[in-house]
Amino acid sequence: MKDENIEQIKQKLAFMNINKIVSIDNEWIQDDNIDLSRDVTDFIEEIHPQGEKELLRRISNEGYVTLQDVYDAKDTELIKVIDSKRRQQNQLPPNLKKLDDVLNALQEKGIVIEKISKYKSDIFKKYSNENCLFILDKEMDENDNRDIIKESIPNIIEEADRNGVNHLIITYSSNIGDEYASNLNKMNYVEQRIEHANKSNFYIYKMFAIEKKAETELDKELNLKISDCIYGDALYHYMVLEKEKADETYNSICEIENEEIARISNENIIEGNNIKDSIDIVKKALTKIKGNEKAQEERMILEKFNFYQKNKINNFILENSVLNSTNQYGKYREKQDIEFVDNILKSDIAIWENIDYSVNRLYKDISTGDIFKVKLLQNEEDKYFLIVENACNCVLRNQKNVSDISRRDRNRNIKVLLLEKGEISKIKKDELVRLFNTGEIIFPVMEDGICYLKNTGKVLSISQILLDLCTLNVEGRCLVNYEKDIIQKYKNYYFEKYMDMPQTMEEIENLKKYLSIENSIMEKALELEAKNKNIISPFQVEKVSKENLSIQRIGRLDYNITLRVCQKNYYKTEDAVFSGFDNQEVFDDLKEQRKTTNASTEKMVGIKKKK
Repeated sequence: MKDENIEQIKQKLAFMNINKIVSIDNEWIQDDNIDLSRDVTDFIEEIHPQGEKELLRRISNEGYVTLQDVYDAKDTELIKVIDSKRRQQNQLPPNLKKLDDVLNALQEKGIVIEKISKYKSDIFKKYSNENCLFILDKEMDENDNRDIIKESIPNIIEEADRNGVNHLIITYSSNIGDEYASNLNKMNYVEQRIEHANKSNFYIYKMFAIEKKAETELDKELNLKISDCIYGDALYHYMVLEKEKADETYNSICEIENEEIARISNENIIEGNNIKDSIDIVKKALTKIKGNEKAQEERMILEKFNFYQKNKINNFILENSVLNSTNQYGKYREKQDIEFVDNILKSDIAIWENIDYSVNRLYKDISTGDIFKVKLLQNEEDKYFLIVENACNCVLRNQKNVSDISRRDRNRNIKVLLLEKGEISKIKKDELVRLFNTGEIIFPVMEDGICYLKNTGKVLSISQILLDLCTLNVEGRCLVNYEKDIIQKYKNYYFEKYMDMPQTMEEIENLKKYLSIENSIMEKALELEAKNKNIISPFQVEKVSKENLSIQRIGRLDYNITLRVCQKNYYKTEDAVFSGFDNQEVFDDLKEQRKTTNASTEKMVGIKKKK
């Protein structure tokens, strides 16, 4: 047992304001009573001590009948044998002896220790006003195999919550089952066994276990597990707090009169919002208010998260003291980046999702960050593009008067950035990581499997109406024969008026005519369109059928990542301009100043952009 582990355990408990450890285990029972009325000859023959024949002869010579006779006669030699048996009966099992040693060491550090051998359902009420660490055997009573999860954990948590204290819980048992193997297993177990308050699913963050095994270094295991308990305690309170805020928020929304919600909607519709968007705005505002009200609780949770994180970092530094040079650390980070990409490829894509694939199902209007797939005539492969137009330029609104519905850009085109699809299997992993880190690709993307989209640096324009038609069906396809009731049910007022405008109806009619044209006479149309190389017109898009052009919205990229891609594209263009000047030194200085604006180019999910 290492003193450094004991000291760290003490520090972690002190951080949680815990000065008492309560261990409940039926094997703590210490019964050193021997029935002194027993026959002394039977007792000696049963335990088979050395010199048994001599002892039996002594018993016969002295005329002892019971063990009590031996004590009455003060026979030192025989009393020594009887007391040895008592000590043997009183000896703790090896794995509980490990715990006893750790608890004794902590007791020397000033921690109060309680050992309990009998479990009662109301036992935790005794600790309702002080923070405790409970170390519990899974079967705490040999005559009644109580389930530690089903009974004890809810009692401990609810008692603590009622009295505003924090308890940590560790199960120390030789019978650790699959219910502790993962959060999914914990969740399944909780759902099947515990019928409690509607936060019982959060109990999984309080469920931690150490198995009683011969090879267990208990001081080390306990030190590590208490860190997990602190993190789990923070997660538990975070989840409960967020649920409370959500419940209070929705209760507050219910208190708002329908007319008031409608008024808020009218005020927001100028930005193209529908009623659901307006309710979301109200919900965000109320959530912020509830968050401010519970700021103190959030700070306490944050303290625990930070304590856990710093503890992990300190341990990492101790274990990786060889990373003491920039070169060594750089190699380590490269290895971590590759492992990160590996994890993306091996895991469920939803874990790393940076694209909202639900926008089509919600009939969302086009916006900055929308990604489309398009098949152009005379191109074998699908192309992809990202809307990089300013967000306010994508919104439909009235410009001069109520009947003048349009977007800010009157040429009826939207700027997009051309992207190329790349297959993961066709690129080296370290190169994928480099491109990911520098912001040159969007990754991961779920499009016929996991792929990435590479920034080509080419900005084009595309007809607005093609994009708008993609928002009128759950597949996100460009259908000219759209269902008008979709617009009435799901689209906002301005979109409906926009689709009814003569100019819009004329564009759709022209699209229908184009879709009816035979492919054999498309060459002439393409020649006419060749003059506008930077505009993707309807006549450059391949036809799928007589009502469908080969354009489909696949999702909406996270706004911060969209900014990163746009900024990277701007830098590419800027570099091309800089390279054309003689005084390269001046422009190198200008480029160096860009580093002050690199906050938005940090790679998603925390991997920093490499210099």
